Amino acid sequence: MFHIAIPSLSRTNQLKNKTYKFLKNEGFEDSEINIFVIDKEYDEYRSAFPECNIIIGRLGVKNQKNYIQDYFENESYILQLDDDIEGYYHTNPIGSASLVPQISIINKMIEKDTTLWAPYPCPNAFFMDKATVKDDVLCYCAGAMILYKNLRLMRTYDIIEDFEFSLLHHLNGKIYRESEFTFKAGAYTNPGGIQSLNIRNKNSKLQAVQKFVKENSIYAKLKMKSDGWADIKFINTKKQTTKPLIKTVKDII
Repeated sequence: MFHIAIPSLSRTNQLKNKTYKFLKNEGFEDSEINIFVIDKEYDEYRSAFPECNIIIGRLGVKNQKNYIQDYFENESYILQLDDDIEGYYHTNPIGSASLVPQISIINKMIEKDTTLWAPYPCPNAFFMDKATVKDDVLCYCAGAMILYKNLRLMRTYDIIEDFEFSLLHHLNGKIYRESEFTFKAGAYTNPGGIQSLNIRNKNSKLQAVQKFVKENSIYAKLKMKSDGWADIKFINTKKQTTKPLIKTVKDII
């Protein structure tokens, strides 16, 4: 089974003008689009997208994305998109490209025995030209556009959940990240979304990064960016574990 899932919070207009428009231009039907919202915004989204599937999920980044995995069948394939996707590009971000039919990506994932696919996370032609396709290597997969096999790998972080999800799939499955394709999204610059929760600032992200690095010191280290924001750099590609890694909802409640 294949599903499209869009978690969205307080962004009906942005979703309509960006990700929804993008998916329609790619030929997807409204009936294929699943939008996950919070209870109090259900009517607003239902009115804005009457033919899409509007699903009441959970408040919070990790809670909503964990709910998406619980909602869909185990081992089904989920194309998960942020609500501010503006385009999908091939090598040179100046020119747009059509999103490869998802069945083709799924077949490639099955062939390579991978569980998480993502395009290159930065729309920069210079870096993309120098990058190589990552196959079974620990690397960052930006959650704004990912296709994954639903192993129900539950997140425990809100602000840096993309890094956690990447590591979980590396340890429990296998990552396949393209270097020839990328996407453009808002990257925390648009109103609504995680900004409306008022949980992301330099101090809160630093604390999250420090905690993540402490828990996963053989895989990650802290990196301070020139703008003063903390970030994570993966440092180890080998799978090393002595404990169960798959987290369920029961584990994190």
